[in-house]
Amino acid sequence: MDVGVNRKSHFLNYLANNPDLFVIGFEPSNEFAPCSKPRCVFFKAACTPETKWVKFHNKPWSVCSSMLNGNLVGNGRVNHEKCLKDRETDGTMRVVGLALSEITRRIPSTIEVQYVKVDAQGYDLEVMKGLLSQAENVTIVSLEAQDVHRASELLYLGQPTLSSMKMFLDQHKWQHLGSRTNNKAVREVDAFFAHEFRSSKLDTEKCDADTLRRYAQLKESMSVLSDLHDGLSKNVKVPSKIEC
Repeated sequence: MDVGVNRKSHFLNYLANNPDLFVIGFEPSNEFAPCSKPRCVFFKAACTPETKWVKFHNKPWSVCSSMLNGNLVGNGRVNHEKCLKDRETDGTMRVVGLALSEITRRIPSTIEVQYVKVDAQGYDLEVMKGLLSQAENVTIVSLEAQDVHRASELLYLGQPTLSSMKMFLDQHKWQHLGSRTNNKAVREVDAFFAHEFRSSKLDTEKCDADTLRRYAQLKESMSVLSDLHDGLSKNVKVPSKIEC
């Protein structure tokens, strides 16, 4: 799944070589275009904690379009000045807000969702909240975040820091596998998460079959992602062992 397709999902390059791959994408901005390739469908929608109509800030520079307003305090030095300057000329529009759980609950439990990539311009954790209730067959999620400590360094109002994002997801049993630097100037990273591997059969010495299956899926998915993202394996690691 690709949340924040913008002009084109880079996953499309892998469709021809992988007959088992199916791509589902989401893009609420005016850059939306239907997918013309087989085994691919894009929705003109934002991804939100719950399904409803929402207001979306469509900026002239589309990569800065977001559900959130830009932060005009303290971060004018970074290379997102164009996003901030265009704030007064933004076109706020009404779009469908779709919880990802509405999609995943319709996917048979035997089909694995190997990877959910989220790039929602500061709204990534809210997108994740819309997935949590139906994430049993999701293996890996990546969320864009800023590894900063002061609110003035955040690009968007109401955006969480990486540390607060990790704290929230840890409470929901999502383990941080590591992060990959995305934009050094603003300390932006892609943070990768997976379900904690903790067996329900804690009174036995061996992991149950479901835990072993999910662990095998995680290793396989990480191998696929390493092909998609150069240098990913240097910073993002699969746990070397699991607790049972």
